[in-house]
Amino acid sequence: MPRALIDRRPPRRPSSWVDLGIALLVGSAVVWLARLQAGMLLTLAAGVLAFGFVARRKMTRHDKQTAILTAMVAATICDYLVWRAGVINWQAPWLSIPLYAAEVFAALQILGFHYTLWPREPVRLSDDEDPTTRPVFVLIPTVDEGADIVSQTVHAALVAREIYLAAHSDARVEIVVCNDGGVAGATCSADIEALCRRLAVRCITRAVGGGAKAGNLEHARRAVGATGDALIVIFDADQVAEPGFLLATIPNLRDSGVAWVQTGQYYRNLENPVARWANDQQAVFYRVLCQGKSATNAASICGTNVVMRAEALDEIGGFPQTSVTEDFAASIMLHQRWRSVFVPDVLAHGLGPLELGSYFGQQRRWARGSLGILRRHWRDIFMPRRHGGLRHEQRVQYALASTHYLCGLRDLVYVAVPIVFLTTGIAAVRGANLEQFLAHFVAYALLTQLAFWHATKDKAGWRGIVIGFGAFPVLTVAALRGLIRGGGTFVVTPKRRVGGSMLRTIAFQIACLAACVGAIVAAIVRGGGGAVLISALWAAYTGLLLAAFVGLAAADRMFARGRSFLWRRTLSVPRITWQSAAAFGVVVIALVVAVAPLASNNHQARAAAAGTANPRVGLDITTGVLAAALPTIDTRLGYHVGVVGRTQEISDHFDRTWAQTVVADGARPWVTLLFSAPRRPAFEASLLSVANGVHDGELQRWAREIREWGKPVDLTVLPQVDRDWAVTSAVANGGIPQDSARAWTHVRSVFRSEGVHNLTWIWAPADPSADGPYAPPAGTYDAVLLSLIEFPGTTWPDPQHVIASTRAEHPRDPLFIETSVAGPEEQRIAWLQHLGSAIRARSDIAALIYHEGSPTSDGTAAERAAWSLSADPRLIAAFSRAADQLSGFRTIAPGAGADRVAPDVEKGQAR
Repeated sequence: MPRALIDRRPPRRPSSWVDLGIALLVGSAVVWLARLQAGMLLTLAAGVLAFGFVARRKMTRHDKQTAILTAMVAATICDYLVWRAGVINWQAPWLSIPLYAAEVFAALQILGFHYTLWPREPVRLSDDEDPTTRPVFVLIPTVDEGADIVSQTVHAALVAREIYLAAHSDARVEIVVCNDGGVAGATCSADIEALCRRLAVRCITRAVGGGAKAGNLEHARRAVGATGDALIVIFDADQVAEPGFLLATIPNLRDSGVAWVQTGQYYRNLENPVARWANDQQAVFYRVLCQGKSATNAASICGTNVVMRAEALDEIGGFPQTSVTEDFAASIMLHQRWRSVFVPDVLAHGLGPLELGSYFGQQRRWARGSLGILRRHWRDIFMPRRHGGLRHEQRVQYALASTHYLCGLRDLVYVAVPIVFLTTGIAAVRGANLEQFLAHFVAYALLTQLAFWHATKDKAGWRGIVIGFGAFPVLTVAALRGLIRGGGTFVVTPKRRVGGSMLRTIAFQIACLAACVGAIVAAIVRGGGGAVLISALWAAYTGLLLAAFVGLAAADRMFARGRSFLWRRTLSVPRITWQSAAAFGVVVIALVVAVAPLASNNHQARAAAAGTANPRVGLDITTGVLAAALPTIDTRLGYHVGVVGRTQEISDHFDRTWAQTVVADGARPWVTLLFSAPRRPAFEASLLSVANGVHDGELQRWAREIREWGKPVDLTVLPQVDRDWAVTSAVANGGIPQDSARAWTHVRSVFRSEGVHNLTWIWAPADPSADGPYAPPAGTYDAVLLSLIEFPGTTWPDPQHVIASTRAEHPRDPLFIETSVAGPEEQRIAWLQHLGSAIRARSDIAALIYHEGSPTSDGTAAERAAWSLSADPRLIAAFSRAADQLSGFRTIAPGAGADRVAPDVEKGQAR
């Protein structure tokens, strides 16, 4: 095999494939367990197992903590994603799918972060050569930075060379300035040449451009003979090396399999707010991640502050000139045969971006370059080879690095989703209640933040999170262009302020901040329960990040005007500390405490709430005739009328006067609540609007009014939701069957959050014998209503068959029968007699209600008479005989009001 093609990496550890297999098996088991919706139990189990795994291993305390947290984070991520997959709102895929994709991407990046930090054995280098015998070429590429900046870099390189030669007198070190100012048309090109003559260093000026920075380096490298056995040191024009740079890096090349030694990039102009915040952002990569990447032989070339073997570059034909991130592209090619080392010491300081425009330009170049690499090298990254190629741990690292800048798309989705929900009621999540949210998301959020803090404590600051988030509009555009078109054009980060309109630079961020504020105001005005509260908190969090970013822009503007003292206080908490972590924990716990009451599950005993011990007879009487009709019908019927119902819209109030009238006559009020309201769009009455909290403010008002009333009330919501004629339908107006249970559960959670304990919940579908796809979860309703409303000119069903079918679907639920018939008198009487026979054959009917009045509206007097029992004494007698069949029911003689049984549960409904 030719020398250039020798794989110089250490042999694969036999256990590496075993480790991978174990990881896959454990991961599969965790995903399977996550499907059981174990929540925190799964996370705690993972922590216990990890503790047992590391307890007796020779690891530092910090490494043991890292391993345990990593296992728990992996478990809670699996649990959360499995749960989230089950509550995607497929009715709004344009919103729900991007959100879930963003969450999956974020979860994979978090897992990759902790995979990188997993405790591993330190890198062991062989000692098979003396790298100090190799010639060293220090290359300093420059375009338009200017002689004053390049001068500092050259002086520092001269000092580093002097110290290195003092330790290795036979060594050879040549400093070369690679001047691209001529081909770029920079006015400082002649000054650079004069500087090099004055300092006695070599200057290579290109006459023909091409290849950007990579082309400049390759031209100079060939011109000075930095090939073959030479070592190449690269400093960007602004990178000032520490005196011991060469002594700290070159000895790592004593292992002949090491192709390069990379050090970190740190900024020295930290008095500038943008540079300071960008330095915090980079600290996560250089101070936290790079050592883990080095342990997996995946520390990539970072373009500057690096020492390389020329022969390794020769092997791949030099730096790739087709990418704006030539260093990253070269790393993928070289890592298939070579090793790399990262030195964590701070060995050089450069200039960070001086303003937001420059920072955005830097991020844009890195994003387009990284995603352009993904576009061209995806096979190297994702497709294993039988012989050679990247190893699995390297592919993981390059997959994470090349996809990192998709975070702009992720953050755009995170900003948009709560705004869309709070302003339109369209949700990305469907079928989830607040209990599930707290059980799955809170553990996920707390653990991932705790693990991140543990990894970055004293190394990174909160400003890095803010400035990275604020760049999402730029990263989104750059990501799309990088994936579609490739790398783009190389642009050097300016080393001087360019100026320009700050408002124009951050206009999109300001617009998003205004949208967040507007959405929160809309939520406050409309009110809402758990879904609205969570979304409002989400919008508040993103708004807070955006506000901090706008604050950075203001600080940058003040700094440019010489008013830096106004923002220096933001430097008082430079790192993530115990105090900041504790503050975050307190905030999260406070939020959980705030929303936990919404998730309380204080269910009343269903039999007691439904009152099935004493079956009752009830009347459903239209509101307009209530006062006059109730006592008369009560007496003529021969039974105590124990329930009176009415239908109201969500915009109404609970009518205490009406309820008091009902109670004064010994009955119990029953309200059927519709989500329609005058002059409101139809979509506001949809199941999605109900489930997503659009009506939560009004529901809370209803809950408070019923709670303050204090006496028993029966309540039905979503009546006949299984039919397309219903105001709120699961088969029309965008509704689907699965939305019914979610909406019902949400309404109940709102009432629970207000501490309402005097309600009986009546589930009233049009066809309870086939309501499985629509029915609420078991235990969330107290009784089921069977409506036998028979219209003239239609075929009237056999009551016995209908009751039996309903009982088959609801074998243990208290059953209430509501009936009303209109047609020829003889037919009405006969049908009520059939109903009585059907009831006599059973002992499990809890109540019988007659709907007194037109089922479709208050109607005219003639229409009401057509449905009324009062039309014919024989009808009253037939209904009375049917009521006699109720097991355990006591007949009350006319006028015996003092002996009336106190009403417990009688149900009725007026339309």
